[in-house]
Amino acid sequence: MRDNARNEANKLLLQYREKREQIDQHLSRIESLNTAINAAEQDMVAMKRHYEAAVRDRNQTGTHLLDRNDELCILYEKLNVQEMVLKRGEAELADREEEIRKLRLTVQEYDRVIELQKKLRPVVAEYDKEVEALQKEYDETAEKVIQLSREIESPNDPSRLKNLPGTDPSQKELTEKLKHLEERLAEKEERLLEKDLILEEVSTLTNRLKKQTLSNRQESAHSTILATE
Repeated sequence: MRDNARNEANKLLLQYREKREQIDQHLSRIESLNTAINAAEQDMVAMKRHYEAAVRDRNQTGTHLLDRNDELCILYEKLNVQEMVLKRGEAELADREEEIRKLRLTVQEYDRVIELQKKLRPVVAEYDKEVEALQKEYDETAEKVIQLSREIESPNDPSRLKNLPGTDPSQKELTEKLKHLEERLAEKEERLLEKDLILEEVSTLTNRLKKQTLSNRQESAHSTILATE
């Protein structure tokens, strides 16, 4: 009986030790798990901080991206404006080049007209003098013819009895001289008329060039106003 009790006690002690060992193992396991849980919690906290930092970076990057997008839109708008200004400038430059070309042609035409006027004015003045001299000579000759005609018609006129030095031209000579003077006068008047017509043409051309220059200036001013708007 005593042996049975001892055996039973030993058996219970062995079970207790086994249970105690299992408990110790469980406690050790629990401690290990707690350590792992704490480490996992620390990792989770660190991951949360990293996540929050990543979210902040993302938001900041998104804000920067929006700002950059706005800046890009502004740059595109400025680029479009600059392209429009460039096109206007190119068109204005083309207009200016065309205007310069026209002005050069106008200047060349002015130079030609001025040179022509310089050449014609002395010639016209000389023709005026020649015509005036011929007209005077013609008038004097015509007066002589009239006087001789009167003397012929009145042979008893006492004034005819004057003795003058030299020889008087005959009626035929005076008539021929008068005819010659008429021809020369007609020729000079015709040439003078030609020169007058040329001068009139030059004056017309000069007025046309002045109007063209004024028109070019007005067009240039209008183009400048449009370019600045």
